[in-house]
Amino acid sequence: ACMFGMTPAVYSVQTDSLEKFALERDEEFRTSFPLLDSLSTLTGFSPITTFVGNRHNSSQDIVLSNYKSIDNILLLWTSAGGAVSCNNFLLSNVEDHAFFSKNLAIGTGGAIACQGACTITKNRGPLIFFSNRGLNNASTGGETRGGAIACNGDFTISQNQGTFYFVNNSVNNWGGALSTNGHCRIQSNRAPLLFFNNTAPSGGGALRSENTTISDNTRPIYFKNNCGNNGGAIQTSVTVAIKNNSGSVIFNNNTALSGSINSGNGSGGAIYTTNLSIDDNPGTILFNNNYCIRDGGAICTQSLTIKNSGHVYFTNNQGNWGGALMLRQDSTCLLFAEQGNIAFQNNEVFLTTFGRYNAIHCTPNSNLQLGANKGYTTAFFDPIEHQHPTTNPLIFNPNANHQGTILFSSAYIPEASDYENNFISSSRNTSELRNGVLSIEDRAGWQFYKFTQKGGILKLGHAASIATTANSETPSTSVGSQVIINNLAINLPSILAKGKAPTLWIRPLQSSAPFTEDNNPTITLSGPLTLLNEENRDPYDSIDLSEPLQNIHLLSLSDVTARHINTDNFHPESLNATEHYGYQGIWSPYWVEAITTTNNASIETANTLYRALYANWTPLGYKVNPEYQGNLATTPLWQSFHTMFSLLRSYNRTGDSDIERPFLEIQGIADGLFVHQNSIPGAPGFRIQSTGYSLQASSETSLHQKISLGFAQFFTRTKEIGSSNNVSAHNT
Repeated sequence: ACMFGMTPAVYSVQTDSLEKFALERDEEFRTSFPLLDSLSTLTGFSPITTFVGNRHNSSQDIVLSNYKSIDNILLLWTSAGGAVSCNNFLLSNVEDHAFFSKNLAIGTGGAIACQGACTITKNRGPLIFFSNRGLNNASTGGETRGGAIACNGDFTISQNQGTFYFVNNSVNNWGGALSTNGHCRIQSNRAPLLFFNNTAPSGGGALRSENTTISDNTRPIYFKNNCGNNGGAIQTSVTVAIKNNSGSVIFNNNTALSGSINSGNGSGGAIYTTNLSIDDNPGTILFNNNYCIRDGGAICTQSLTIKNSGHVYFTNNQGNWGGALMLRQDSTCLLFAEQGNIAFQNNEVFLTTFGRYNAIHCTPNSNLQLGANKGYTTAFFDPIEHQHPTTNPLIFNPNANHQGTILFSSAYIPEASDYENNFISSSRNTSELRNGVLSIEDRAGWQFYKFTQKGGILKLGHAASIATTANSETPSTSVGSQVIINNLAINLPSILAKGKAPTLWIRPLQSSAPFTEDNNPTITLSGPLTLLNEENRDPYDSIDLSEPLQNIHLLSLSDVTARHINTDNFHPESLNATEHYGYQGIWSPYWVEAITTTNNASIETANTLYRALYANWTPLGYKVNPEYQGNLATTPLWQSFHTMFSLLRSYNRTGDSDIERPFLEIQGIADGLFVHQNSIPGAPGFRIQSTGYSLQASSETSLHQKISLGFAQFFTRTKEIGSSNNVSAHNT
C-alpha cells in the first residue's frame, strides 16, 4: 500500500468511451507478463548466489556475460548493494534467466549499487528484480536511492529479448525500482518490460534519474501501481523522452502522495519532470487512472510536446490542480495529433466537495498550442483552464499542416450533471483559431476574453456555447473583451437529433445573483454559414433531408440592449450558394427576435435581447456523388444469372427420369462453376468462381404420380479485373 500519511479519495468512474481499448490493454498486460503472479515462489525462499568471491568492491567492475542463469536471492549487505556493489556493472547474454530477488541493503541499491554505469543488454531469458529493498543507514546517514538498482553513472536497458520485471521493490527515499544520477535509457528492447508496485516516498515511484529516454522498443512497457512523492512512476530533474516506440507505453494506476502538499509535494501522478516529449511513436501511449494529491493527475511539467505519434490517451486521472496535466509557470505545451488522435476523457480535479472534470490547468505565462493534422483529432471531453495571465495566445491548429479537428465535447458527462464547470473551458487571455476545425459539441462551451478566427472553421453542435468573460488581470475586467467569428459551421445532424441550437452569449460577469448585463464585450459574426456533420463533411446524404423540414433552430444569440453582437456581415443565405451531392433542396433561413426585461435572478435571463436563426428545408431531388459510382454494381447480375443457370442444371441429371421406379431415389451432386469475362472498352471484366452441391429425392406413387424434392446451395465470389473490388453471395 502507498499512503505516506494521506489516503486518496475515491470517485465514481463513468463508462469510458475507450472501454474496448482498455479491455485490449488488460489482455495485453496478462499475456505480456505471465510470470507476475508467481514471482515470489519462482524466485525461491532460500539464500542463493551464483557468484563466489568478493561481490562488494566499489573500485572494480563486474561483468556477467554468457551465463546460462544468474541467481541472487535473499542476500543482505550492511551498506550499498544488497547483492552486488561495484564500479561499473554489465549483465549481458544470459540464456535462461536472471533473478535478483528479496535482497536487502542497509543503504543505496537494494540489489545492485554502482559507482559508475549499469548496463543490462542482449539477454534472452527473463530478467526479474523482485522485492528488493534499500533502507536508510542510521550510522552513515544520508538518503537511500534505488530499491533494486542504484548507480551514479548512466543506466541502460537495451536489446533484451527476455521479459523484464521490476516488481515490489522499495526504498526509503528516491527511485522505488531504480535510481541513477545520470541518464536512464530504456531502448531497442524486443520483449515487454514491467515496473509494477514499486515505492519511493521521496519521489520516482518506479525510477528516478537526471534524464530518461524510452525509445525504439517493439513490445509493451508498463508502469503500473507505482507510488512516489513527486512522480508516481517517473521523476527526472531535466527530461523524459518517449520516442520511436512501436510497442505501447502504458502508465496505469500510479500515485503521487505526500503528507504535506504546501511545498508542491505529491505532484505528477505518473510523471514529474521539467521537460517531457512524446514524439514519433507508432505505438499507443496511455495515461490511465493515475492520481496525485496536488498538481497533475497524470503529468506535472514545465514543457510538454506531443507530436508525430500514434494515439495518446489521458483517461480517468485525478489531481488537485490539473486532472490530467499541470503546466507549471512559464510552461510550453504543444499537443499535436499528427499520426494518431489525442484524447482526454473523465479526468477530474477535487478542489470542490464532489470534484469536477478537468483536462489541463495552466499557470502564469503558459504557452498552450493545440493542433491536429487532417484526419486526426485532438479531443477534450473534459474542460481546460487557461485563466492565469500570459503574453502567449492560446492557439488552435497553429501550423499550416494542422487541417484536422480540435474537439471539445461533453458527450460523456452524465445528462443529470448541471455543474457548469464540468462543461465550460475558459481562457481569460487571447485565443486564436488559425487552421482546420475548432469543434464545440454536445453541451460543451468556451468562455473567451479575446478570440479571433484567423482561419479555419468554427463548428458548433448541439447545445454548444461561446461566451465572453473577463481578463486575467487583477482586478479583472471585461473591457476589451471581443469574439470575432468569420467562418461558422453548424453540425446539422446533432441539431436534428438532439434539438438544441448552439449559443453566442454576452455573458454577465457576476458569479451569483443579482446578475446584470455586461456592456463591455462585443461579438462579431460575419461571413458564410456552412452545414457539416460529425466528420466535417456536408450532411446532405442524411435521410433526414429527404423530406421537408420546418423551423430548424440553427443558432441562438443572447445579447444586451445595446446590441453588442454584430451580424451585419453574416450571410446565412449562403447555405444555398454551394453545390453539393446528396439530397438537393432550398434553405430558407430567417431570424426571430425577442426583447425582454432583465430578470436578475438567473444568469441566463439577465440579458434583454434574444435572436434566433431558423431555417426551412424544401427538398428537390438527389444527386449521386460520382465517388460512390462503381462498375461492379452491374456485375452481380451476371453472377446471379450464371449461378441460377448452374443451379437449374443440377436437377435430375441422370438422363433416365422417365423410367418408372417404385422405390425412393436419392442422389447428390457436387458442382463447380468458373466464368471469365474479358474487359471491354468502358467496362472492366470479371471472374466468377462458384462451388456448391445439390441433393434430390424422388419417388413414384401407386397411381404412377412422381414426387420430387430438390435442394441446392452455392457459394459464389465475383472479382472485378484490375481492382480489389469483389462481391460474395450465398444462393440457396
